[in-house]
Amino acid sequence: MVEQNTHNELEGLAGNSVDSLLDLGWQYLRKQKSLEATQIAKMLSQQFPDHAEACFFNGQVLAQQKQFSTAIECLVNACELAPHIHQWQFSVLNLLLMTSQKNRALTVLDTLSGNSNLSAKECNQLGLFYSQLNKPELAVAQYKRAIQLDPSNNEHHYSLATVLRHCGELIQAQASLLTAIQLNGNDIDAHCLLVDLAKQTNEMNHISALQLLLTTSLSPRHEVQVNFALAKSYEDLAQYSTAFKHLAKGAKIRRQHLEYHVQQDLDVITHIKTTFNTPWWLAGQIKDKDLRSEPHREFKQNASTVGEKQIIPIFILGMPRTGSTLLERVLSAAPNVYAAGELSDFTRLLTEQTTKQFAGDIKSKRDFIRSSSKIDFEVLGSRYLDALKQHIPDDKNTPIVEYVIDKLPFNFLYVGLIKKALPNARIIHMTRDPMDTCYAVYKTLFQQAYPFSYDQQELADYFVAYQDLMAHWQTLPELSMLNIAYEDLVQTPQSIGKAVFDFCQIDWQAQYIDVQNNHSAVNTASSSQVRQAIHKSSVAKWRHYETELAALKARLISAGITCD
Repeated sequence: MVEQNTHNELEGLAGNSVDSLLDLGWQYLRKQKSLEATQIAKMLSQQFPDHAEACFFNGQVLAQQKQFSTAIECLVNACELAPHIHQWQFSVLNLLLMTSQKNRALTVLDTLSGNSNLSAKECNQLGLFYSQLNKPELAVAQYKRAIQLDPSNNEHHYSLATVLRHCGELIQAQASLLTAIQLNGNDIDAHCLLVDLAKQTNEMNHISALQLLLTTSLSPRHEVQVNFALAKSYEDLAQYSTAFKHLAKGAKIRRQHLEYHVQQDLDVITHIKTTFNTPWWLAGQIKDKDLRSEPHREFKQNASTVGEKQIIPIFILGMPRTGSTLLERVLSAAPNVYAAGELSDFTRLLTEQTTKQFAGDIKSKRDFIRSSSKIDFEVLGSRYLDALKQHIPDDKNTPIVEYVIDKLPFNFLYVGLIKKALPNARIIHMTRDPMDTCYAVYKTLFQQAYPFSYDQQELADYFVAYQDLMAHWQTLPELSMLNIAYEDLVQTPQSIGKAVFDFCQIDWQAQYIDVQNNHSAVNTASSSQVRQAIHKSSVAKWRHYETELAALKARLISAGITCD
């Protein structure tokens, strides 16, 4: 009835000009009135099929409805009709990245970057896209181009520093950050990233500048950043009490500005355990055969190829800050292994497939979990492998890739689903001492994820739920997964490294543990630390804060978790 009324109300607009229809359509889209926006889009498509902005509007409507494939084609059509509007091409790039069409995105980027009429801001945007596509050299070139066009803009110097840091060019990154701060003393991002580049010392640190910033009028977000940076600085100087005061203050402010209820996440984990149980696992389960006896056989189930080689995904998962990046560096030292980073593809494809098949049945997260247990997992696996191919560099000089690493920590939520969709996938669960894990998470300022990490009680509750879920996955019959403790990896890297390579069926070389010689880019919170040789200095670091972390420890102990 509502749909019919809306149709009747809009029917009289059919003869209106393209400009009036677009004005009304954009109003509907901004107010998220999807039905009305869709009706306007249909009118525009019928009456003005070759109007550039009409095509662009239709693409935005389709994107809002998550019809990404059709949306991309509409936006591409709009860009062809109005090639001078670069922002529209950025919209295409965003959708291509969202749908893991990386090679296609690179083609669009390369064409756009050849335009000599780009502004400094647009060059900066191109740099960001190249960085997201794991093309740091091209990102650096675009950021330098932006600096040439607008050298007094501190944001361009900061952007350049972020990519240089990921590439391990820490001295150059420092120089860029100092330039950004010189241009704008209130560039909080630059101040804080400067602290993260290297261990602070009594002779060289940034504490006085950070303390001065705290005396100014800061937004809550910036106050959080400065306090976390001071906490890191004082910890480097072994002034642990002062470090924790700043850390606790920053975490408290951050938590106050989050709309989050940890119980919702705990309920989700409970529903996952009850839904993806042994009967579900055994129903139609394709056995994951032991590949050691036939390492060169062709995989017919969920096979994907690059050249003549088969791709096998390696999932490194668990809680964040447990050494997954370090293990990724060891694995990716092998020439046939590609580190794709923290990918959202499995979650995205699972959501798309479930939503498309059971849209009418999904009213809550619990409904989604139940519905996702009924999808065709072979289809999901095939789509994931297709997406995985998009991450592999299309470079004839690159060795043929046989293994691709996906190290998104949160994939621990989907272990059973991953193995059902991808029987040949290798799953490595990184673990770490519970208190070290929780402290490392607590002291990290994440951009978006892990909202439970800013309160000790919530962090402990989430950690307990995580451990329960991992224990649950390991009760599923014949589900193969390798557990690797961070402490073992740093204590005996040779033996642990070989065990990991044996599990993945990759030829082992002793030099793979020399991670300081791996010069590939790193796009995680560990990008500065992993440039060093494997070391043990982060083991038992939580003990510097036993008093301050007493509430966290008590919560874990009450759940039966050993903390000593």
